Amino acid sequence: MARENQQIDDVRARMRENAPLCVRDKVRHQQCAPFSTVRQGGKKSLSDAKILLEVGALKVRLASVESRLSATSTVVPIQSLHPSGIVVQRPILASVYLDDGCYVASFVDANINGSGESILEAVEMLKEQISWTFSYYTENEGSLGEATAKQLAVLKEFLASA
Repeated sequence: MARENQQIDDVRARMRENAPLCVRDKVRHQQCAPFSTVRQGGKKSLSDAKILLEVGALKVRLASVESRLSATSTVVPIQSLHPSGIVVQRPILASVYLDDGCYVASFVDANINGSGESILEAVEMLKEQISWTFSYYTENEGSLGEATAKQLAVLKEFLASA
């Protein structure tokens, strides 16, 4: 947000520098041409410069929102862990997002993650990790620590052995 505000301030500053020259000199300068072409009585309107200033600021904000949208996660339901033999009792909602060129799939409730070069690969790796974790924790339930016991409890809400 701070970077976005700085970009908006930069656009406003550039436009303030350019617009008064056009109004004061009553001449259309090359550097001002993209900012305003409407004239009132031979002069460029200061209100036109303000409108264009706001348009420039809105373009910066739109670019920021678009970049954030492309960085948001996608929810992928997991309804099967085939061929592991573990039954999914209720769908697991995996959150998948792009992180530094790699897709990461997360089962947030159980703090289990998988990654890959595609969404499909990341979800498949997550499914393998969920299967392995559930199997291992179930076999070693008596010797689990507090954190892993909580993880197993969450997994048991979603999974059952076949």
